[in-house]
Amino acid sequence: MHPRLGGSAGGMQASARDLYRLVVALNSGKLIRPESFEIIRSLVPAPPNVPARADRTKKLTYGIQGGAPGVSAQLVIDPTGPYIRIVLCNSGPPMASAMGATIREWTSHLPKH
Repeated sequence: MHPRLGGSAGGMQASARDLYRLVVALNSGKLIRPESFEIIRSLVPAPPNVPARADRTKKLTYGIQGGAPGVSAQLVIDPTGPYIRIVLCNSGPPMASAMGATIREWTSHLPKH
């Protein structure tokens, strides 16, 4: 895949820094108003195998993942804590997901604040 041309699904490519800056802009209200962002998040359905939250006021993690032959990426934001997980791999899917799961396990033992 040529870095300037991208791929068939839109093919945009970003660095970890680009993705981090996007998350900061979304969370700070610089890109869209916080109220609009909350509406957008509320429209995304929870996966069917996820149990209902005991406390509906707590926010869930959210993100996106994907890739193409030879590259994969995962971006996960935890609005309850200080961590943003960005995984970029020089291997096709599902490598970023697998690495993301390992990183999630490592960080689950770290303090939230």
